[in-house]
Amino acid sequence: MIESWFEQDLMRMVPVRSIGGHLFTSDSKGNLIGVKVKKNGEPLTLAGTITAKIIRADGYTVTASGSKSGNTAYIILPADAYAVAGPISIVLKNVDNGVTTTLLAIESTVYRAGT
Repeated sequence: MIESWFEQDLMRMVPVRSIGGHLFTSDSKGNLIGVKVKKNGEPLTLAGTITAKIIRADGYTVTASGSKSGNTAYIILPADAYAVAGPISIVLKNVDNGVTTTLLAIESTVYRAGT
């Protein structure tokens, strides 16, 4: 499994980050994407539910449940995320008591692994 970890301070805007070169159409739950969350530079313990919206090149949105532990949140990309070659956008959110917070935004590319 390939892991890509980022850090995000919730007192700053969430930049769109990039992952390049390791997403392929034949992948099946092969990539973990995670974020270490801080507030004013200090680790912030997450509460609530972690979800991801994954928008594929064909415009279809895959919704997936993520996980959390302490101040980290992550998603293991499901097989549906890799179904179409082309650009992919991934947004990881925390929903706690009706408040939705974006933790991570990723742009990448799914590459064709075969014909």
